[in-house]
Amino acid sequence: MTTIVLSCLIVAISAHARQVTATTRIPVVAFLSESCGECREVSAYLDQLAASGVPLDVHRYSFEDLTSTSLRHSLDLLYAVPEGNWYVVPTVFIGRNVLIRADVIEARLPDFLETVTTQDTAFLLSHLTTTTTAEPASGFASSLSVGTVLGAGLIDGINPCAFATLLFFISYIILRSGSRERILLVGCSFAVGVFCAYFLAGLGLDRLVTGARWFGTVAQWFYGILGLLSVCLAVFSFRDAARAAHGHVQEMTLQLPGQEKSGIRSLIRVVAGSRLMPLWAFLVAFPVALLEFLCTGQTYLPTIVLILANQGLHNHAVLLLLLYNLLFILPLLVITVLAAAGVTSERLRSWFTRHMPAAKLLGGLLFALFAVLFLSRWWKGK
Repeated sequence: MTTIVLSCLIVAISAHARQVTATTRIPVVAFLSESCGECREVSAYLDQLAASGVPLDVHRYSFEDLTSTSLRHSLDLLYAVPEGNWYVVPTVFIGRNVLIRADVIEARLPDFLETVTTQDTAFLLSHLTTTTTAEPASGFASSLSVGTVLGAGLIDGINPCAFATLLFFISYIILRSGSRERILLVGCSFAVGVFCAYFLAGLGLDRLVTGARWFGTVAQWFYGILGLLSVCLAVFSFRDAARAAHGHVQEMTLQLPGQEKSGIRSLIRVVAGSRLMPLWAFLVAFPVALLEFLCTGQTYLPTIVLILANQGLHNHAVLLLLLYNLLFILPLLVITVLAAAGVTSERLRSWFTRHMPAAKLLGGLLFALFAVLFLSRWWKGK
């Protein structure tokens, strides 16, 4: 019986649409989620309507795509959606009406499709066009974001927190490994472990944020807070660069606390006494990365949020996280090769000390760029 009624409604809607004009397409904006059963039901329902001949022009927006939050928020305000229903999925906007939840959409959408006017559709389309064109989607902006992600990976790999750990690893493990082949094996094993730890952490954070239904309601303010935090980190980095340039390395603000440094060195000493050094070097990289995250996470977390906040980047999140972490371990691989070639840890430490101000300056510039990107996104979404 339900099937017969639905078929009749579809036929009536199709007839009404043909009476208006053969070329008119009715715009429908649908906010859905890949993990929502109701959303899949609504999506299939919209496909069924379109397949039956109803001239629908469906604009689908995924809840997991954080770039759609500003559009959804503006539509919620425009259509006077109660605050308790903001960002709720599934939601369909048609003409001057909004339908929330699958049962409401399936029950009332046919009626609105029959009565919607060209003025109603123009109202929705004008706002949709204005909002989407306001999003920064230029090729330059996308290239800037990709370059920022890749540059962040390399800068994070040479920041003093990570580099100090690498130098201690060189002096305490790799140079105690004997042959050059064993030095390469142990160093590469540790590098692969660090890569796996950070890559898995990045994937986990990505899934955690995109799967959190509450994030859409706070995303815009989160960008503002992260932008202000990036300003503070930029200021501290520039100040640390000045202190390092004057030889006051111990007075730098952005460095690992003494307790975490001791914990990392204790873990590395345990590995040095093991017979299965290459295997233990891989395994110990995970707790070392966790302790080091207090410092390296200052760059990694904003990078992940930048990927989440940009639709073009988020579509390639896995690839970008792979590239970021490959660049992050690149200095470790270079140090391993140099150690195997006979370069002493003293020479490496001396080189790093001379260039620490430059490393801190690069970090400051990166945080300043993060601040611009996040604060501009927050401002445009107000």
